Amino acid sequence: MKGDFRVCPACGTRNKPKWDFCARCGESLQGVPLGEVAPAEAARRARQEFGAICLVKEECREVKGIPMFDEFVRNVSFAFRQLRRSPGFGATVVVTLGLCIGANTAVFSVVDALVLRPLPYRDSGRLVMVWDQLIKLNLDQFPPPFANY
Repeated sequence: MKGDFRVCPACGTRNKPKWDFCARCGESLQGVPLGEVAPAEAARRARQEFGAICLVKEECREVKGIPMFDEFVRNVSFAFRQLRRSPGFGATVVVTLGLCIGANTAVFSVVDALVLRPLPYRDSGRLVMVWDQLIKLNLDQFPPPFANY
């Protein structure tokens, strides 16, 4: 039976081996092997047999579990094994991380106290800045000297 037909890649119709074009849709049969299924037809048959692609993907993901979490656990366990193999490097990593986290916390505390939080005064939005003018030096906004007050 093999070699007795050519399957059209467009519509899946079986055609005689000597025909160069599909009898149903007119698609060229050049390069389609005898008795074998064209790739498009194979994909169509697979979709019919297995169902919707999305459902198959969901079933595979359910069986596999949560791949990101599994990979994270494997990476963390590998990291701990490597740190146990070389305790000096592990201690250096822990000290460096501690210093960096401490410095980051200190900088954020300063920025939070000075920039992010409102001033600790009542009606802090009504605070003003006093400027002085030095007309001879052509300066409009000059902080006044403390001796003037």
